[in-house]
This record gives sequence, structure tokens and C-alpha cells, in this order.
Amino acid sequence: MSKDIILVPQEPCPIRGVLVPPSVQEALQAHKQRDAVSKEAGGMLLGYRRGSYLEIVDVTRPGEGDKRTLNRFIRQSAQHCYLAIRYWRQSKGHIGHLGEWHTHPEAFPKPSSIDIKEWKRVTQATHENNVFLIQGTASIFAAIAWEEDGEIVLTSMATL
Repeated sequence: MSKDIILVPQEPCPIRGVLVPPSVQEALQAHKQRDAVSKEAGGMLLGYRRGSYLEIVDVTRPGEGDKRTLNRFIRQSAQHCYLAIRYWRQSKGHIGHLGEWHTHPEAFPKPSSIDIKEWKRVTQATHENNVFLIQGTASIFAAIAWEEDGEIVLTSMATL
């Protein structure tokens, strides 16, 4: 992968685009579930908030302490927070948490009710616009979540 990808929401929302560089695409691809016994993986999306645009610069990867099964990933390893804090400090507060990613064992992934509930929880807790990516075996599902009039709104973006 040698090209940046720009994700654009399918309906009006506060975010106009999300930049996903090749290094992030490769990190997600490296963790996709390739067979019937591969466990889900996931982590944080880290990057810049540039007005109505987001730029993902890195992702945290599964670590010791994370809970992984065939159909579930629960981020519990402290290494996710350590990496996020390191980026935040080194960038003098410019690089931060943009959202979450995880894998699904299907070609064209769709969020489960558990995924949607978690995305709403994260967005409500952070009071920020968040990006959520699901790496499938053949494509990526992408969504944006934000708070509007006290409600959490979700919209999907182009499937990669």
C-alpha cells in the first residue's frame, strides 16, 4: 500500500474527511483474521484533529492483557495508554486519541450491536468526534460518531 486513503462521511457530519496513511493501513492488514481460528485484534487510533479533518498517524496493537476471542476484542493492556500518552507528550498535545479499531472474521464487516454501544460510550466519554474502523478479511468498515443535541450520532464512511 503506497497511497493515503481519505475517508469521507456518507452524510453531513462535523468531520469532512479522515486521512489514513499507508503505515496505518498496513498495521490493520497485519492483524486481520486470516483463518477460522484467528482471534480478534484491536486498539486505539492516534492522530491529529485538524478542524473538520482527522489524520490518523498510528494505531496501538494488541498487547498482553487484552482479551481476545474469535468474535470479541476487549482492550485492557496498559500499553495502549502508554503509547497514546507518549505521542501526546512528544507532540506537545497535538496527537491524541481519535477512536478505536478492531477486526471481524468476515470479508465485509458490519458493526455489531456491541460495537455500536461501545462506540457511543467512547464518544459520550470523550466529548469528541471519533473514528471507528473494523478490519475485515477483504475490506474495512469505517464510521464517525459525534455528539449532537445530547445524542450520539453515527454515520458510516466508504468501505475500503
